[in-house]
Amino acid sequence: MGNKIKIGIDLDDVLSCFVPHLLQKYNIEYQDDLKPSDITSWEIGNFTKQECGSKILDIALGKNFFQYVPVMPHAQDVINWLDTFDNVKLYVVTSAHPYTVRDKADWIAKHFPCLNPLVDTDRFISLKDKTLIDLDFIIDDNPNYGNEFKGKYILFDKAWNQSLGDKYIRVYNWLDIMKYFKQVFDNNDKNIGVHVDNIKGMPKNEFIAFCLKIMNMRH
Repeated sequence: MGNKIKIGIDLDDVLSCFVPHLLQKYNIEYQDDLKPSDITSWEIGNFTKQECGSKILDIALGKNFFQYVPVMPHAQDVINWLDTFDNVKLYVVTSAHPYTVRDKADWIAKHFPCLNPLVDTDRFISLKDKTLIDLDFIIDDNPNYGNEFKGKYILFDKAWNQSLGDKYIRVYNWLDIMKYFKQVFDNNDKNIGVHVDNIKGMPKNEFIAFCLKIMNMRH
């Protein structure tokens, strides 16, 4: 894993308010009144009018759609805070249609300058199957990746992932995310510090236990 803690962050409905913006456009076009709380499973097309169906996602391919997607409350402050840690590397990991990759990159550059993928291309990963990448943590609203993801799966609470209950770490907003990582960092510092101060001359069995603890903290 290297020395840095790698945190992957989903874009749609974690960094951005994607579904609310999408439904706003859909409701106008199809004269409907869908709300995010109505979308209780991952397949959003199952909740739209029959004449729309899965075509609702085509709305997001429209010109300038992503330009006006709102930012999730407190996301900017918490991302800026996480980016201050030298041992943390942040990545935006999003499933993006080829037509929307540049639009999403521009949106990130505008709202999250510290993650600007036009400056640091490593920070932006367009990938549908997020289990293929090696991360310590991922923050996502998708209910379908957790079982196969090798790191810690942090589930961003949405109506469409309620069936998972408390199977994963569930957060309700970005302030919860900040609180969670404060605890992670504080625990890491405490657990490492107790041993590092006394590592010189440490008995072999204690040194092995120390190494195992560090390895477990990274998974």
